[in-house]
Amino acid sequence: MTSLKFQNRSGLPGVVGIIDGTHIRLVNPPGGERDYINRKGYPSVQLQLVVDDYMLITDAYVGWPGSTHDARVLKNPPLYHEAENDNKFSQNTFILGDGAYPVRGWLQTPIRDNGDLSPQQKRFNKSLSSVRQTVGRAIGHLKGRFRRLREIYCTDVEKICNIIMTASVLHNLCILADDDILLFIEYEEDINNFQNIFQNAENGLAT
Repeated sequence: MTSLKFQNRSGLPGVVGIIDGTHIRLVNPPGGERDYINRKGYPSVQLQLVVDDYMLITDAYVGWPGSTHDARVLKNPPLYHEAENDNKFSQNTFILGDGAYPVRGWLQTPIRDNGDLSPQQKRFNKSLSSVRQTVGRAIGHLKGRFRRLREIYCTDVEKICNIIMTASVLHNLCILADDDILLFIEYEEDINNFQNIFQNAENGLAT
């Protein structure tokens, strides 16, 4: 279902969700494998999310090592194959992503800026950026509520994925219950941590 909220904010009709990836920090790489060390230099697994305009997670995929590029992660979950082969998205509907993703009929990304964008192209990129912040906010809320996602001590990949997916489901229940995330943040240090998580997520940084 298309979102009037996304359309009103961006002027882009047909937007049904926003996609982005984030890193879930691990204390130690599973099996000691270097592939889990991301570009920031710490071990992590990738969590790919699609969210709607209420920050509900409509699709989640987790498990790829932290060094994996977002574009490669995209091409492996059921979302990609259903969108490519099974017409998951109806005609004239699509999701939005950042420049790390490839352009598809069902996935729109910013126009690459090589210094010669037209005013119309710049407006398109600005409109797309304005609604992509929603997924950054969702990631900030997810990590702000569930502190275990700030650093997972487990080294069993299946258990790691189960922890992350469980937190994603609970996130949706919290959104549906209209709870206040600040109720989960009791100390000044927690507030600062949450603000950093939120800001990094909105800026598209790995957190």
